[in-house]
Amino acid sequence: MVSQDEWPSSDTPTVFSREEAAQVRAMASNPDNVVVCPRCDEALTVGPGVYHQRHGKRYMIRALACPVCHRCLSIKDMPETGEQG
Repeated sequence: MVSQDEWPSSDTPTVFSREEAAQVRAMASNPDNVVVCPRCDEALTVGPGVYHQRHGKRYMIRALACPVCHRCLSIKDMPETGEQG
């Protein structure tokens, strides 16, 4: 059995602070940007998108994670409504 002291720190990701999460969301809002970790300046890995539907709107949710400091964040893209607004 492995003691808690021997567990790798990457087993439980740490979340970004609110300010850091806002920076990541701002970077991710432009598809031309490379999204980097506000803590260690490493490019974040982007997980596969998962669709979620709520109140008749369909959202794409993606998980972003830093391979160095293991911080993570899930972001929700703008809803697909088929309308311009």
